[in-house]
Amino acid sequence: MKLLIWLDIACPYCHIGKTNLDRALKEMDAEVEVEYKSFRLNPTAPAAPDFTMKEELAGKYGKSGSEVDEMLDQLAVQGKEAGITFNMDGVIPSNTMDAHRLIKFAAADNKDDAVLKRLYTAYFEAGRNTSDHGVLLEIAEDAGLEAEAVRDMLESDLYKDLIYADQNEAKDIGVQGVPFIVVNGEYALPGAMRTEDYLRALQEVQESN
Repeated sequence: MKLLIWLDIACPYCHIGKTNLDRALKEMDAEVEVEYKSFRLNPTAPAAPDFTMKEELAGKYGKSGSEVDEMLDQLAVQGKEAGITFNMDGVIPSNTMDAHRLIKFAAADNKDDAVLKRLYTAYFEAGRNTSDHGVLLEIAEDAGLEAEAVRDMLESDLYKDLIYADQNEAKDIGVQGVPFIVVNGEYALPGAMRTEDYLRALQEVQESN
């Protein structure tokens, strides 16, 4: 079974969806190949923003501070159900291009999943700036990647073409939001789902093949 998963580091629902999907995959009696695809929600985000996540959400959706707080309270409940403790007050809504490039780089050593998990923890729980190369190097080393090779990659434009290609592919198949999963090039699973729902959907695909 092959899964293509479009996601962004700056997407809390992607963090929830991936966490629940991982649990479902552990229960699957099948060999599953996962490929992560980039879908940047805010390609023009600065590397070192001078605004908070709350301010960004208020501006993006035209909501008041109290309305944003209500949104985040609902998100916290969903996160808790998935075992995630969101620290939205500490989130630095920085550009995710280099984080996505690191995921592509790590995929060559089958360490993309390890990097992605650490990126989500850094972004949503630890209040780290995942656009900062020092932070990315720390994450890469912790995931078992060679620091010098990662540093050279980050200082280049390597993998940017793949990030743009992922985004264009998403547009071509009608992806409007993330997470978005395509199973075996045929079945679509849009949005963050509960573990049991992912498991049921994947088992149905498995049984139909």
